[in-house]
Amino acid sequence: MSETVIAKPICWQAESSPSQAMLEAVYTAKPSLHPTVARIAARRIATPDAVKTWFEDFPPLCDPFVLPDMGKAVQRIRIALEQQQTITIFGDYDTDGITATTVMVQALQQCGAKVFYFIPDRETEGYGLTPNAVQRCLNTFPSTALLITVDCGISSVAEVANLNAKGVDVIITDHHVLPEMLPPAYAIVNPRRCAVSALQNMCGCATAFTVIRALVTDEHCKNFLDLVAVATIADVMALTGENRALVTRGLWVLSSLKYGNVGLKLLAATQKVDFSKIAQCTQKSHLPLVETVAFNLVPCLNAASRVGRFELAYNLLNTAKPLPNRNPTPAECARSKTAAAMLVEANKERRDIEKRLREHIDGLQLQPVGNVIIASGSQEEGFEPGVLGIVAARLADKYHLPAVVCCVKPDGSASGSMRANGPWHAVKALDTIADLCEHYGGHKAAAGFALKPGAFEAFATRLPEAFTQCQQEKNVKAYEEDIMHPLESSFYADLELLEPFGAGNPRPIFAKQVILMTYELLGAEKAHVWLRVAEPDDASVTYDAMWFSGARHMRSWQSGMRLRLFFTVSRDKTKPSIWKLFVEDAVPVPNP
Repeated sequence: MSETVIAKPICWQAESSPSQAMLEAVYTAKPSLHPTVARIAARRIATPDAVKTWFEDFPPLCDPFVLPDMGKAVQRIRIALEQQQTITIFGDYDTDGITATTVMVQALQQCGAKVFYFIPDRETEGYGLTPNAVQRCLNTFPSTALLITVDCGISSVAEVANLNAKGVDVIITDHHVLPEMLPPAYAIVNPRRCAVSALQNMCGCATAFTVIRALVTDEHCKNFLDLVAVATIADVMALTGENRALVTRGLWVLSSLKYGNVGLKLLAATQKVDFSKIAQCTQKSHLPLVETVAFNLVPCLNAASRVGRFELAYNLLNTAKPLPNRNPTPAECARSKTAAAMLVEANKERRDIEKRLREHIDGLQLQPVGNVIIASGSQEEGFEPGVLGIVAARLADKYHLPAVVCCVKPDGSASGSMRANGPWHAVKALDTIADLCEHYGGHKAAAGFALKPGAFEAFATRLPEAFTQCQQEKNVKAYEEDIMHPLESSFYADLELLEPFGAGNPRPIFAKQVILMTYELLGAEKAHVWLRVAEPDDASVTYDAMWFSGARHMRSWQSGMRLRLFFTVSRDKTKPSIWKLFVEDAVPVPNP
């Protein structure tokens, strides 16, 4: 059972000291920066030349024509505009795909294009340019002369060739890994083809947006930046290089009353989030927090495809025109409010589906198979493809082991999601059993896969050994440095200058010795811990801290004991003017 499984202790290692050249460059740009924050910046910024733009309120965006094939793509789109040819945008059903489709459709509409959109059915047609999806697309829009993909298409060699044979030119805008053979498209705009490393990690929406930037002026593109920011956050892209500049600008648009997507603003209001108020509390350009977007907007947008109704998210983003210094009409507001309410309901439906599946799995009383938890069943038993990843994440947290949740079909094929934390690596485990997979992808902590017919039993048998082979010897995590002094207002304020935090630029983890004053277990299962801790040499200086899922780590804790906390610092999500510590780990240490 889960209670008998003990997670490997974390082996904490301090980050190395920054180079003197980088530290001098940081202090040249920000002479009065808090020393701890200066050292973090010096470790994270790539080069001395990049220091100045890092601290700018709005870092500059790249020249879009640096991306290969951008000139050809723009030239072909302009021909379609001039000749009023039918353009069809072929998108995807997740947040990145929906936002990318919206950007392309709305921007081309503003250019006077005859443009339509098509998004495949997740269940019956699958992802990307599958033969069935392409055929239905052409049946729906038979006059299509130019098909532009967003967030898909980079591996569709045969499908693009078939479209060419039917007289349809194809422009691929995608960000996924490049295959050995590229499709015979008119143009392929993929940041992974670019030699500039700062541009290689853009999401699908950011890639589509960059094409639009090459087509029209930046001023005309401003209203789409909030969609780009949400997509980048949703796809967990590294917030470095071009992404950092895009998300910084996009968060500003999200908090603006003059620019951006009406649907996003009303979705936030439905979730009782006022980005403009949150923004006023922050120092760097008055930006909302990435976490607020990730926890309040992204789940609702993703819920649409998880319950099989992607059109709910698309309708939300397209019921009103963008806001170029104008107020939405009453009719637009009414449509957007209705769409936002429907999307929130879809997210509730997603949570209900997830809850039923979790309860079903709990009833199975799973035991670890080696070092893996595997839950499988049919779609009729509640193993809905849209919630497998969420349930796998919860199982990984509960058992402290890699977790796999699969929807198995009668022919023995399966689709599934995998979550791994600590010393395990999801994709490396799948690499060792790739012969069983139709396809798979992801990263260290999360992966998705589809198994060949008849492969599930072999998959379940071989997976434990696959994880054993890729397991690290230690569960190693890095922290920035030990903080010996009390946390002060200048530290909090300057730390915010490193925003936006997220993938690739994570919220810094610090270490500090404290005295435990009191604590309280929270949550329905009493799994979370609220702590009040104090400075070792001054009990009047106290901090509130939250440790999510921390109860399982506590052994004979009592008031007055000394702890070494590993924690991040962030604004309270419900009271943005208040700073809190969020605990990653806590280790008792002997009193001196």
